[in-house]
Amino acid sequence: MQFDKQALDALMMQNDRALWENIRKIAGASGITLPQNPPPPAELSRLRAMIGSGNIPDVSAAMKTVNEYKKRQGK
Repeated sequence: MQFDKQALDALMMQNDRALWENIRKIAGASGITLPQNPPPPAELSRLRAMIGSGNIPDVSAAMKTVNEYKKRQGK
């Protein structure tokens, strides 16, 4: 899967709050609802690194991280 490098770079330059809002919008466009509050900084940092790489395995890992966060928010 190909990702627009410039779009990914622009996402990575955003602060944590803005990045999370964009992740929520992207997920929402696919029918995935994410919590409004961003994950803890360490998890968001992991997501940022995964998204920045643009590789399919990393995107899968990013979704796993997001899903784990969603589960914890539901408790």
